[in-house]
Amino acid sequence: MEVIIDDVYGNILYESYYIYGLLSLAGNRNVRFSSEPFMTLQNVNDRMNVFLFKVDDKRYAISYCDSYEINEAVYDWCDVYGSVNANFSKTPERFR
Repeated sequence: MEVIIDDVYGNILYESYYIYGLLSLAGNRNVRFSSEPFMTLQNVNDRMNVFLFKVDDKRYAISYCDSYEINEAVYDWCDVYGSVNANFSKTPERFR
């Protein structure tokens, strides 16, 4: 298992729990920090308030912004999208 974590725009206070979990699952030598695999998200704002990582060839995103709104560019980029502030009564059907 190879894990790559976006290392540029993340907020370590929000992401440290996820990083710790990935290190625990994959082992330190299988985890690296790099922005290269995430450069197709060209708008810097798309990479803010979201934890981006890859496990092997799958792309993951966990949105931790203070809104229930879905970041559409990130949603379309990744294979799995999660939100810590999901609100299914306000989230459009396409994002569920």
